[in-house]
Amino acid sequence: MAKPSKRCNGYSAAGAGPDRAVWGEEFVAFTTKPMHLPSVISTLAHLDVLPEKNWGELWNDRAALLRSVLNGGSTVLAKDRPFYIEGHGYPETVQFDISYSPVRNEERRVRGVLCIVNDTTDRVKFESALQASEERLKAIFRSPQRGIVQTDLTGCFLPVNNRFCEILGYRESELLSMGMLDICVARDIAEADPLFKNDGGTRPEF
Repeated sequence: MAKPSKRCNGYSAAGAGPDRAVWGEEFVAFTTKPMHLPSVISTLAHLDVLPEKNWGELWNDRAALLRSVLNGGSTVLAKDRPFYIEGHGYPETVQFDISYSPVRNEERRVRGVLCIVNDTTDRVKFESALQASEERLKAIFRSPQRGIVQTDLTGCFLPVNNRFCEILGYRESELLSMGMLDICVARDIAEADPLFKNDGGTRPEF
């Protein structure tokens, strides 16, 4: 394996956090810390940790990314990129934001790759669950069987669904300029009015 240069033309990994870099066609791997990258690479000749030994099922996927940087000389960026792993004894898909950047030797040849990754799996799962929940609520709101309305704390109508408009006989635009007290019969107004008055900073649900 060709030894890496002790100079990388000022390339710095400062602020990148604990990340991984590889060097040479053999992809010898080492972990960096927030420090000047040449000081890390200067010790690389003493390391012999190949990613293939540690990356398991990730190897084919990540090796293709590494080779594209080594051969093309351009940074590879991806957001929420899926990877297949078996980290807990069963297959699963995880997501990462990745940045694979070329590291050049003193002849300006690309000889290594700095890999900065951020696990976004939990956020992706949360956003997916949130989207699914919002879609369920939208489906309920569009229900043709139930009249549904949302009000603000004063009882003014906000969204109203089509069925609610049909039940009351108003257009949506008309209802959005009205409130609960506008549709209550006279005998119910005395009971409903206190629900929308602020006594002590709290309002009961209507």
